Amino acid sequence: MRQELDAGTTLLGFCGAPWTVATYMIAGRGTPDQAPARLFGYRDRVGLDTLIDVLVDASADYLVRQLQAGADAVQIFDTWAGVLSPAEFARWCIAPTNASSEKVRAAVPGARIIVFRAGPALRSSAMPPRCRSMPSSRLDD
Repeated sequence: MRQELDAGTTLLGFCGAPWTVATYMIAGRGTPDQAPARLFGYRDRVGLDTLIDVLVDASADYLVRQLQAGADAVQIFDTWAGVLSPAEFARWCIAPTNASSEKVRAAVPGARIIVFRAGPALRSSAMPPRCRSMPSSRLDD
């Protein structure tokens, strides 16, 4: 696809963040508050952690392939980050997305990664200090 675009056109790849993808896998669809995924996490933290770990690897692999195919940058959408408490936000959003980003950068040094998170958890103390001034997105370079 890159070769079909004008040189001045930015090609952006994307994927769902591990938490967001997990919510759809667990519920089988979107729900207003992702209660099925949150309930699963309360009842079986190890099970949800294991699923998130699998999705970290899958997300990183998917993003690496997009970058290798010519994407100028990739974006990770964490659409359901806002339904979590600050502690859950740190555990199931921040840490997994950071892990995926690190894996991408290990395979593609200098990869440009944009993280979009939605919801009130973004104003929590769980947000890393360098990201607190950017309430819904972060550009890593």
